Amino acid sequence: MASILLVDDQLALEENLIKSLERRGHTVTTAENPQQAMEKFATPGAFDLVITDLGIGRTEPLGGLKVARHIRDTVGDKDTPVILHSYKNQQEEQRLRKEHKGMIDGGYFTFISKLSLPGDYDKLIGQLLTPGRQK
Repeated sequence: MASILLVDDQLALEENLIKSLERRGHTVTTAENPQQAMEKFATPGAFDLVITDLGIGRTEPLGGLKVARHIRDTVGDKDTPVILHSYKNQQEEQRLRKEHKGMIDGGYFTFISKLSLPGDYDKLIGQLLTPGRQK
């Protein structure tokens, strides 16, 4: 299945997501901050998919955007899907979607709520990954 980089500063809270992804045959590598993620994603195609917390790190409230920009702009990887997930409420999520519409439409990333069910993650991952892309 897919090689996934999961970036979150509270990985203990993501244990259910990690287990769910691994049960479905995905390999999950973790990073606890944007710097670790950027070190692990140093070359195009390093992972099939990246899931990053939008608000990772107390000093970087939009650290997930930093990770997405690193992958797209610094590494030059335009193909690896990036999912930003967050506990933001629906109103805040809609505001962020509107504010970053150009980046979403440009394929920089997509959003999903951390409150989503595992099946919602599966559906989104299935939509984002193409059969020939997985390592």
